Order: sequence, then structure tokens, then C-alpha cells
Amino acid sequence: MSSNPNALRTANDYVQFAMSLMQSTPPQYLAASCIFRFLHQNISESEKPKLAKFLVQCGIALHDASLMSYVSQIPNNDMTQQAELARFMLNTALHEQHRDGCVAEAEHQPAFRSTSCTWNDVILVCAGGDKLLQQLYCNLKSLEVFQYKDTYWGALQEIPIVVAHADEITETEMTKFRSTFSKLKLEFFNVADSALVLESRLTASSLRGFQIKLAALVAIPAHRVLMMDADLLWIKDPRHIIAKCKSSGVHAHLFRDFWHFVERRHEKSSSTSFLYSLHGIDYNISEFESGVVFFDREHAYKSIAMLRYMVMNYEYYFSLTFGDKDLFYLALQHQKSNVSISEIPRMLGCVYKTGCVYKGRSGRDTNVFYSQSMIQSFDGSPSHIHTTLHPVDDEGFDIPTHICNDGKKIQFVQRNIGNKVVGTVACDMIHASEIELPSIYNHIYVCAIRDKNTYLKE
Repeated sequence: MSSNPNALRTANDYVQFAMSLMQSTPPQYLAASCIFRFLHQNISESEKPKLAKFLVQCGIALHDASLMSYVSQIPNNDMTQQAELARFMLNTALHEQHRDGCVAEAEHQPAFRSTSCTWNDVILVCAGGDKLLQQLYCNLKSLEVFQYKDTYWGALQEIPIVVAHADEITETEMTKFRSTFSKLKLEFFNVADSALVLESRLTASSLRGFQIKLAALVAIPAHRVLMMDADLLWIKDPRHIIAKCKSSGVHAHLFRDFWHFVERRHEKSSSTSFLYSLHGIDYNISEFESGVVFFDREHAYKSIAMLRYMVMNYEYYFSLTFGDKDLFYLALQHQKSNVSISEIPRMLGCVYKTGCVYKGRSGRDTNVFYSQSMIQSFDGSPSHIHTTLHPVDDEGFDIPTHICNDGKKIQFVQRNIGNKVVGTVACDMIHASEIELPSIYNHIYVCAIRDKNTYLKE
């Protein structure tokens, strides 16, 4: 397909050209919508529903109600996920109701009461069920090593690690973890027993998902919280993040994702930026990922109030967002909190070479980058590995061989895995560098495999 508009001859040529504008980097939805709208006005009635789908897609990306309204021309038996989203985004009354309710929750929130706190600083992690507990075991093993070293942050040695759950962890499992990690100050917090749940419509069963992270951060009786996902492997002592944020007067610290609300989008980018625009938040920024989040609950108390409203209405918010990951920034920006943000992460991956045998890795292409996990940095150096794509319990978990040092080069790709072609994210080989051995990343992965096997034997 020619990229020269002067070479276009047929209506299909124009459709293909407009689609190429939508798929460009950054996407050019406005230009594409102008072409689709012109074509829509000049084609037969029977063809209009086909173009209506493209106009709706542009409308979602541009938050343009006039374009989204073309959804009315799409037959009910041909409704796509995008068309359903457009209908939802056009429900102005619902969005204004939740925006006003969320803001009111923050504005009416009284100042933080330190007397209600059990802890000053905590490391918080949500886990429940065998898969997450297996990930948590390996996470804590990677963290445990720091307990045996003299650190600059000496006084922080006794920061408790609190495992939050919603009626999911048994007493037997708690005893096992306390015994295994006796060197850590390990505690358990059942969110189902908190006032947040007992005094609301929330139940333990309704907290089986991303929403438990919001609920745990809101409900935990602590001044400052470093919340981490179970599927992390630590490179640097996480207490460094708490200490640095405290000494810098930072109210929260967030970590960037690979994606950008305008320039590098995924399927939820447009609807999340729509939510930001409802609250007057600039969305021409990188997105966030919530593998690690630091919150000073004492100073960011209005943000916590907004997050409380969000978890109480998580069905609405998760219809627009990819779980919890971009809600923290929205709440913090509304309060104008002092927030620090890490740089875009790097990506670890595997490149399978011809003649190189990987156990259970048949059906994979050779000499292409298969992503494994992201490396997040804090204060100028690697902090932790977030195994988002292939956690330690996943069959695709492999010791990485290559690294992509420029997170902006990560893009959506298709890869052969077994006898399937799957959509995933990766970089081109030109942006992948081979990891030289010995490597801290290699060591951490080897230890994680060892720890997983130990967990399974116990």
C-alpha cells in the first residue's frame, strides 16, 4: 500500500491508507477519522456500518463523542468490544457521577490520624492461592539476602513485611512462611477483616483480582507503605526506596511502564486517558506499572480517599483501566502530591539459537527476542525484576540471555510458542544486547529456579 495519498485511486485504497495512519507511531487518529468520515458520506448505506467501526475506534482514541456516536450504525449482532466500549464511554451521566463522587470523597477526607496506625513503615505484598504463594516464596528469598548485610540504612532492618490477603491464606501456610523466613519480620493482614470490607458491600470473594491491591493500601494501618507484587525478584534492598523517599520528602514514588497514552498504546490506553481527561489530568505521558508503589499515607491522605472510592466502585474503574496500575497517579495528581517517578524500564528476554537445546522450548523461533521480564530502576540503578510476562511458576520462565536497554523499543509482536502464534511484546534483535556472564540477572534467575524447586518439595 502506497504511503503517497496522490497514488490512491479506489475507496479501498483510502480505507487502507487511513488504517495505516491509525497503526503508525504515534497513531494519527485525527487524520484517519477525516478520511473515514469523508468516505462514510460518499458510500452506499449498506457499506456504512463497516466504516462506522473505524470511526468508532478513532472516536475512542480521540475521546470524541461525535465519532463514537457512529456506534448506532453498527448492528447488534456485529458488536465488537470497541463498539461496546464506545457505548459505555458515551454514558456521560455515569462518568460525571463517579468523577464527582470520587472528588467528594477526597475533599471530605479528614487529615490522617497517626494514632490509628499499627506500623510506621511496612513492605506490603498481596498474595493468596498456591501460584502467588510460590511467587511470594521466591520474592522473599531474593529479599532475604539483604538481612545478612550491613546496610547504610541500618535502622530500617526491622521493617515488617506484611502479606495481605482476603481469607485466602491458612494458618498452616502462615506458620510455614513464618518458620521459613524467621529472619524477616513477616506478618499477615486479612483485608476481609478490615473496616473497609466489614463496613461496605465489599466481600472477601470480591477482592480476587487487582482490586485487593487498592483495598490493602487503603486499609492497612501504616504511615508509609512500599507495596510490591508477589512476582518480583529483588536486585537492591527495597528499604532503600523507603529511606530515600522519606529523606526527600516524597509523598509517593511510581514506576513507569513501556507504554505511552498517546504515542505507544495498548487496548486500554484510550479509555484510561479518557478517565484522566474527566479529572483534568494531562495524559500526554508514559503509563505506569504497579509492581512497586511507595505511598506516604499520612501526606497523601486525600489520594488514599480517592483510591478508597475507586476500590468500592472497581467494576466501573476497571472497565476503563488495565486494573489498578494507572489509578495511583490519577489520585496523586488530584491532590497535587509530591511524586517522584522512575525512568522507563528495560526488558530481559531470551534468544533461542539454532542447535541450542532449551528444555520444553520446542516450537519457538530462533534468533528472535522472546521477552521475559522488566527491570525497574530506582535512584539511578536497577532495583528489581518484575516477572510480569513469565512468573517463576510459568512454563515459559527462562534464564534471560539478552536485554533491551531502551524500553521505548518494546512493541507488540507475534511469536510462535509451541504450535500456537500468540500476541506478546518484544523488541527487534537490533535493539537486543547479549548479557555477558557472570551477570546479576543470570544469578537471580538461577536462584529463583532453585527456590521454586525448594518450595515445591516442602
